[in-house]
Amino acid sequence: MRAVATGRGFGVAAKSDGSVWSWGSTLTGATGPGDEDEMSARVAPRPIPNLLDVKAIACGNWHNLALKNDGAVWAWGNHSTGQLGDGSKDTRNAPLPIAFP
Repeated sequence: MRAVATGRGFGVAAKSDGSVWSWGSTLTGATGPGDEDEMSARVAPRPIPNLLDVKAIACGNWHNLALKNDGAVWAWGNHSTGQLGDGSKDTRNAPLPIAFP
């Protein structure tokens, strides 16, 4: 493993190959795409699609950030206070790149 982090009821890991895996509470999309049923849980780790080449991860209560090897920052999960940095407050269950000015 390259990195492991936990949020509120979920976990995320970046493997040494740069892939990102998640498990736990699916509330607010923090565990990634395919978890639209907010009352379920991933009981085993599953890969986050289309998120590769990650060297570091961080979790908030219900959101995640991934730092890729090229320096790009990607975010997903709860976005009620703008913590994903895309200019909206829409919760995202799929990672999206953050654009820095």
